[in-house]
Amino acid sequence: MPFDVLADDIDDCKLCEHIVGAAERHHHNNLGNTTQDQLKRELDRECFQFTHTHGDGAAKKCADFVNAHITTIYNDIKAGKRPKAVCKDLGLCGGTGGPPTGMPMTTRAAAKVNLVPEIFAPHDPCRTCAFIIGRAEHHFKPDETADQLKGHLEKECKQLAQLQGQEAADHCTKLVDTNIQTIYNDIKAGKRPHQICSEIGECAAFTGMPPTGMPVSGPPKVVKKTGPEILARPHDPCRTCEFIIGRAEHHIHNGNVPDEKRLLRELEHECIQLAQFEGDEASVHCLNIIQKDIDMIYNDVKAGKRPRQVCEDMGECQARTTAAPPPPSTNAMMSTTTSASMLKKLLNIFH
Repeated sequence: MPFDVLADDIDDCKLCEHIVGAAERHHHNNLGNTTQDQLKRELDRECFQFTHTHGDGAAKKCADFVNAHITTIYNDIKAGKRPKAVCKDLGLCGGTGGPPTGMPMTTRAAAKVNLVPEIFAPHDPCRTCAFIIGRAEHHFKPDETADQLKGHLEKECKQLAQLQGQEAADHCTKLVDTNIQTIYNDIKAGKRPHQICSEIGECAAFTGMPPTGMPVSGPPKVVKKTGPEILARPHDPCRTCEFIIGRAEHHIHNGNVPDEKRLLRELEHECIQLAQFEGDEASVHCLNIIQKDIDMIYNDVKAGKRPRQVCEDMGECQARTTAAPPPPSTNAMMSTTTSASMLKKLLNIFH
């Protein structure tokens, strides 16, 4: 687990209210025009953020929750139900179902007294700083000012209260207000979160430990763990393609990207982060897809083509007919050593 995140365990009620709250915001921000598939993609992205704040186990738990309950979440939010009511209906918060069935008896007893137990670890300024600088990397646009970046980060700080507690959210806001020009300049210069946080005094000086939990040898590897295994399934080029075209669809339809160049930059970040869920091979293949076909991706998504159709046109997915599958991509056959080396090189270029 990355060194700057909380423990993997997270209370089911808090998790539910956070995700359903995110669904509510997305639904309202899009004037009720979100489809169930679009909402699921947005919530999957929300779950991914748990790798930064709670660890891989919490991210997996979040993704499983979304998969199991997306229809209920979608219908209830469209009907105007609030997050607390939705989570009560699902039996994850007090009211109808009580604590989840898998909860130990001692925890169940405590839940009867306190229906929303405190899940936050003690406030860690370094963890808070690493989180918000990571979000600064995501939001940064060369054509925007430091004040515009500050506006994005202040919203992130407010939402942080749901993940790390109010003390972390207040510290986050103070950190942004005090250091926004430094943050802006350092992100523009290509500095990484832990380096910036060390220089502004929020984290201990960098001692050779790689930032954000990345091993010295490169991006995250599949490691046997006692908990749920996120990277268990083999690489599927079609699944990787549908994921990244879905993210392109999200960025274009939400107006996040004015041109192909900006879309490419956003998708590069998505591909690099994919290593944590799908492994190095998928991450490298993802980068190859967008580098090779960004113009097709941009134009086809703007023309209204769906991810599966775009991926079939690109030869990454087999057409839904009896036709023979396309020959395997040479990119998908790269060795693990080559994948890690290439991804590390790309990380150095884009960050």
